Amino acid sequence: MIAFVDHGCSERLLEARKADEELRAVAAGHGALALAIGDTLRELFATERLAELHCVREKDYMREKLGIPPRTGYGFLKLSRETKGKEVLRRAILCGAITPNKALAIARVCSPELESAWVGYAMKTSLAELTRRVEETGGEPLSEEAPGGRLFIPMTGDERTVYD
Repeated sequence: MIAFVDHGCSERLLEARKADEELRAVAAGHGALALAIGDTLRELFATERLAELHCVREKDYMREKLGIPPRTGYGFLKLSRETKGKEVLRRAILCGAITPNKALAIARVCSPELESAWVGYAMKTSLAELTRRVEETGGEPLSEEAPGGRLFIPMTGDERTVYD
């Protein structure tokens, strides 16, 4: 939890930061739910027993029984399938360290030896930069030295004081 010190910041700014903190906490749980739903759907669909649940197709089950759009359900399935056997990646999703989209971006290039490096890089970079880096590697695993760098966030003097 981040504690904000009031150094003359406006009430609106403090309220916005508090709302941001709360939303991030909730959003962090989204990845865990997406992974859990995807894992369960993967197991269910592998058994080919949808007819017993009165559904002929996977998308019918998702729409009618779960109440989720099939596209969303297939996204959960993809997350589950792409991260299967990648325990570092899965743990990062479960604890909210990286988003499901970031996990999907790096899943195809995460070799067992460098999975931690990719997850670490995903934790400190944007999805756009991460996607660019994955494409740049041409699907090759990340080198032993993960790209580092600094994160620059433009702030006014008042905002900088809050973070100091």
